[in-house]
Amino acid sequence: MSVCQLCGSEQIAITVPQTKPFVKHYKCSTCGEYEIVGTFIDALKNEPYKSRRYLLSGVFRESSSRGVILTLDTATIDEILDMASVPDNPLPEFRAQCVHYTNYTASH
Repeated sequence: MSVCQLCGSEQIAITVPQTKPFVKHYKCSTCGEYEIVGTFIDALKNEPYKSRRYLLSGVFRESSSRGVILTLDTATIDEILDMASVPDNPLPEFRAQCVHYTNYTASH
């Protein structure tokens, strides 16, 4: 069964781009679209990344909503995690989540 490497959702599509045979392209209803270099998938199952997957999910969701698909590997993980922000006030983030789900469900 295919599951999202970040949130564990089973509502996901996985493809391997012909031009990048070592990369998996994920399309998750929660996390948006993102790519992971195959060798990095196992690293996400262990610390220090396992407990920070929710941050990656947020960054990928935000980037994907702007049409930018990020690729996660050992060279980009720190840069991508630096893009994450934890809001002081969760209400704007909750609103952004609602907009994301509304847009996603309307397009499918």
